[in-house]
Amino acid sequence: MTPGEQVKTKSGRLTEPVPKGPSSRGNRAIQNALNRLDTWLLKEGILEASALGNEWLVDIYKGINPKRMTEAEREGIHDTLGFPL
Repeated sequence: MTPGEQVKTKSGRLTEPVPKGPSSRGNRAIQNALNRLDTWLLKEGILEASALGNEWLVDIYKGINPKRMTEAEREGIHDTLGFPL
């Protein structure tokens, strides 16, 4: 995925555009870009779980804090969306 790209999900819907990457090579810029990406990923995971009719996952994803997302949570959302890891 590249910044600005819209990706087709498992349900066939298009995501919002992928957020832009870091504005510089500094640690703060990189962390901000990762936070934007995790927030986008979580939002898209919630929308996809809803589109698939999986309210159980919607409830789980709504309880995730994007600033404290674990690798396992990211992988689960990738799986829900149908994105390769």
